[in-house]
Amino acid sequence: ILNKFLNNRKGNIMNLPKISAPTYELIVPSTKTTITYRPFLVKEEKVLLMTKESKDANENEISTVIKQIVNNCVISELLIDDLSTFDLEYIFINLRSKSVGNIINLTYEHECPNNEKMKTIPFDLDLDEVTIEGLKENSNIIKINDSISVIMKYPDYKLITELANTDAKEMLSDMKIIVNSMQYIMENDTKFLVSDFPHEEVVEFLESLTSTQFIELHNFFDGLPKTTFKSNIKCEHCDFTHNIHLTGITDFFV
Repeated sequence: ILNKFLNNRKGNIMNLPKISAPTYELIVPSTKTTITYRPFLVKEEKVLLMTKESKDANENEISTVIKQIVNNCVISELLIDDLSTFDLEYIFINLRSKSVGNIINLTYEHECPNNEKMKTIPFDLDLDEVTIEGLKENSNIIKINDSISVIMKYPDYKLITELANTDAKEMLSDMKIIVNSMQYIMENDTKFLVSDFPHEEVVEFLESLTSTQFIELHNFFDGLPKTTFKSNIKCEHCDFTHNIHLTGITDFFV
């Protein structure tokens, strides 16, 4: 009788309902392409919480988790390793906003002169007000002379990760960061795709530059775009005003 009951039950098993997540669209800042994504789910939020609560988590580990979450949640075809650092951060910030809310309650501590004690000033971080600072049209085109220009690409997380594991002397000697960030070399109307040429030939091109021309290329990395949030907060006890300026993924990974 028991076997008959179990057999009947197996034949009538119903699957639990599937829940469809909402989808949203977002324009990737550097490429201006539109992607579709869904909010992260409980299983992904657990990974984020575990990383956030880990005292040993460094920026590289945080970046790896963010890449994993973005890769899971973006529905459109997207090469995660090819994204610039600020593109990936911007996508994650929007994911976080649509997943668990756009407001994060934070605090700032300062020494209040009125009572000579540390005072905590609460303020809200609105993720929907995070912008990309320093992203300008054609800011990645470096003019070498009247006929030659170099079109740079913003460093991606793959390159940043490789550089983190590269000896400083090695990076300097083979100009790895500059070579890997060069996308095209333009001579008048002719465009050369740098990746089509041997590494040694690209290095030879760089070594033929004057110091001034090389510095122009190097300066590209000093003004890279970054995710930014700015706000002013005031202490109610002493009217102290502080300018809040948050940048980069570690500031927003809260």
